[in-house]
Amino acid sequence: MYVLTLLSLLTVKTVLVGSAVFLLVMSLLQRKKYKLPPGPPQLPILGHYFAFRNEPRRYAVFNKLGESFDDIFTVNLGFGRLFVVLKSAESVHEAMVEKKEIFAGRDDESWKFELATEGFRDIAFADYGPVWRLQRQMALKAFRTYLASDKLEAFTRSAFDEVASLIEKETEPFDMDVHIRLLMFSIMSRMAFGKGFKLNDPDFVFVKDKLAEINRKLFSGPIASDVIPFLKHLPIPSSLLAKRLMKELIDFHKVQLELHETSLNKGNMRDITDHLLLLKEELTDESDDNVRESLSDTRILQTMMDIFLAGTQTTSDTLKWIIMYVADNPEVQAKIHKELDGLGKHYYACGY
Repeated sequence: MYVLTLLSLLTVKTVLVGSAVFLLVMSLLQRKKYKLPPGPPQLPILGHYFAFRNEPRRYAVFNKLGESFDDIFTVNLGFGRLFVVLKSAESVHEAMVEKKEIFAGRDDESWKFELATEGFRDIAFADYGPVWRLQRQMALKAFRTYLASDKLEAFTRSAFDEVASLIEKETEPFDMDVHIRLLMFSIMSRMAFGKGFKLNDPDFVFVKDKLAEINRKLFSGPIASDVIPFLKHLPIPSSLLAKRLMKELIDFHKVQLELHETSLNKGNMRDITDHLLLLKEELTDESDDNVRESLSDTRILQTMMDIFLAGTQTTSDTLKWIIMYVADNPEVQAKIHKELDGLGKHYYACGY
């Protein structure tokens, strides 16, 4: 009865104030616990959240927040989500090269990345540990076996020829984005799935549009559930959107994996996925549990997604940047032209 009476006295305002005080105390205790470096002035609870609200480019916000700091400072993305920012090349080299094993872990607080990787079961976002090391080792083994053949070189030439023929048909100024993405999607798809794409291929159109939507609506900045984790359980628009988009992308890769499992032929290894499935088939009853986990269907699927998605996005953006840079620098164009001319006609006759 006493508890019910006490609860009846609580108002919404009381609960909100109490929650705010609790979060503030927890934030201060966490900062003290880890002896974090100093950072720019921040709001209680919300930290520097509003600095990132309208600027999706985190590096730009970090540059602005760190103007009065030399090598290292702390940023609070809100609700105790603290980040230590390394500003100088020397501090980055010390952390990522000299002390790489100490800093090899991954942030597990971003819900959308947890969702995309089915609980951080990929290579790019998974935390450092025995399963991650084995998964990476198995992926590298599959890579080396696949690259030992001449399939990749042949596929790459074929993809370049196909895209070049499409570009030659353009008679007006055009955006090269779709052609570059087609090129990279075809190469990475052949590596991961053993097949390329055509410009009007439904799979190409689906993946291209889906990735563009994910990058625009989810990865351009933090969503509500990244800042306040319990919101992922509520039917709010951003959480529902993230779940739908990620499910559609994962389901696409599940279809590819199932097709590989039903058509696996040891005498005709088509791609990296085949090599990973073969490694899984070679497991025995005596195989270590960590090895089994590193070759589970979920982790093989997530490795496929790492190969396909990470490779296409980053390489496409890099190629576009190079093209824009060269277009804006005629002297660089002249150097490239001179170098190509110096290779001789035999080089072009060989198909390069």
